[in-house]
Amino acid sequence: DIWVDRDVESARQSIMAQVIKQGRATQVPPAALLENLTVLMLRDLCADLGVAKKGKKSEIIGRLELCRQGIVEEETRGKYKRK
Repeated sequence: DIWVDRDVESARQSIMAQVIKQGRATQVPPAALLENLTVLMLRDLCADLGVAKKGKKSEIIGRLELCRQGIVEEETRGKYKRK
């Protein structure tokens, strides 16, 4: 689908601009764009943001959404806290 390709390209460009400028991704793209990224792209984004990158695509997107809201998971206990 041509719209999906444009959305993926838009998200990829947004992330790459952050990487070029700051050396890593620093912001989570909008939720609608996350759905269109591949699992590998999502895991790379998680690595840059310090978010756990394991699990299914929906779980990764859920953690990235929490990150956007300023809530991070403490990996050792599986609990959530505000940044």
